[in-house]
Amino acid sequence: IPQRTAISHAFGAQAATLVGIAHYEYMVRDLHEVVGRFEMAALGFEVMFGSLTITGSFMAFGKLQGFVPSSPITYKFQNQMNIGLFVLAVIMFLYLIFTPSMVSTDAGLVASSTHTLVFYLMVVLGLAVGVLIVLPIGGADMPVVISLLNSYAGLASSATGFALVVHRNTFECLEKMSDVGHQIRLWRQADGTQGGIDAVEQRLRGGAQ
Repeated sequence: IPQRTAISHAFGAQAATLVGIAHYEYMVRDLHEVVGRFEMAALGFEVMFGSLTITGSFMAFGKLQGFVPSSPITYKFQNQMNIGLFVLAVIMFLYLIFTPSMVSTDAGLVASSTHTLVFYLMVVLGLAVGVLIVLPIGGADMPVVISLLNSYAGLASSATGFALVVHRNTFECLEKMSDVGHQIRLWRQADGTQGGIDAVEQRLRGGAQ
């Protein structure tokens, strides 16, 4: 059962991470839109903790199953390195939030290569941290590790919901604004007094708000 639970957490975290990566690619590659700060915060949190949970859960499974030595694996400056790598991942996370995901060129908005590189480096770093934080823990303590990784997987999944809801609400708002603008253009093309058109325009905009 513990091994089965660890594998389930790994696949759940993998699903959340892949959804986050796909959503990021869809925003910057297909829609050519800047990822908002709140949305990027949700996406970054999702992929960082999701990727960490993937490898951490596989390591827990390996220690329980005997694929990896169950005894703690330690080396010099291990804690310092693990903390340093996690802090570096957090710095990358903050960079992604406060740096635009798109840059303006003569051809229009294009995805920032630096932003995309940092995004994927953060994913790779999360995968590495997942392995490194489980290495020094013995097999007897794996149930505690699995419980902790379960909470990480839940946090990553909840962040997925935040990112998708923000994106959906933005699109609904844009769709409503587009519909109002279309109706206003039709009224302006029709015969009528300017005062009547202005009144209709004001009512339409008030309804949209």
